[in-house]
Amino acid sequence: GDATNGTIRIQSSYVTLDLDGRFLKQSTTTANCTAIVVDANLTNVVIQNGTISGFTQNGIQLGANCNKVNISNMLIENCTSVGSLGAGILANSGCTNLSIDNIKIISCVNKGFEFLSCSNSKITNITGTSCGGTNIGINVDGIFRFSGCTNFFVENMILNLNVAEDQFAEGLYILEITSCSGCNFNNVALESNFFGFNGVAGVIGSSSCKFTNFKFSSNTRFACALYVSSSNNNLFDSCIAYGNSNNAFFDSYIFNIISSSYNSFSNCKIVGNVLTAEGGFLVGIYISGDSNIVSDSLIQSNSLDINNLGFFLVGIYVISSKN
Repeated sequence: GDATNGTIRIQSSYVTLDLDGRFLKQSTTTANCTAIVVDANLTNVVIQNGTISGFTQNGIQLGANCNKVNISNMLIENCTSVGSLGAGILANSGCTNLSIDNIKIISCVNKGFEFLSCSNSKITNITGTSCGGTNIGINVDGIFRFSGCTNFFVENMILNLNVAEDQFAEGLYILEITSCSGCNFNNVALESNFFGFNGVAGVIGSSSCKFTNFKFSSNTRFACALYVSSSNNNLFDSCIAYGNSNNAFFDSYIFNIISSSYNSFSNCKIVGNVLTAEGGFLVGIYISGDSNIVSDSLIQSNSLDINNLGFFLVGIYVISSKN
């Protein structure tokens, strides 16, 4: 089915779709096919207990203004395609009171998931593996993306072995959190990802959010692990970056805080990261903005390739007298 009708289309509220362990699979290469479509403005819909495989656009698509949709115990694999705007899970504007739990999203070429201007939702126990790709071009956003969301609770998310490489796609991240407010992200691991232009996780234009127990490990070819831009009044607690390496031709700012103010970083660790590219900076924390606080944090044992010249190794670099 196409993105409007879907292979399964839910058109009424108070519906439970229990796949009971079954597969929903696209066996053709027809473009723009979606597995399950939930029409706009529906409420009390449950989708659970199955596998969605091989669809060329979206795995599960929620129409605008859906309320109380519960998606659980699902595997979504090999969905979306090069040149597609699809995602493993796509929630459109105005969705609220979503409950997403125990989801595995594997090998979706464009996006793993995308939540657009949604609110008051709980996303737990999510694994995203081997999504994205090389020179995917059309996607200049995050592979896993929250945009314009408010009052989200996100816990126990693992994103590993994903690729976001396009040297001309500025703004490309593994995890993107843009224009969000009042959200709580807890226990998020970004491991062994490969990416190009910007970084592993981007927090852009977001405010009054809390980020706890973020872990960046064994990622390669990164400009920065955590990129925070034009974001204010956020709390970053116990965020750790260790064992990451960059062999690309640009600088590495492990935590890169740009044009952002009144953010707090506590109990953070930046340990054992390495820059091996020819020339450049390796900076533990770079801060451009006012009234940011770094406390009880450790920057240690980060290194440069001693066989190359033109390097600078800096723990904290601050461009402002007001931090």
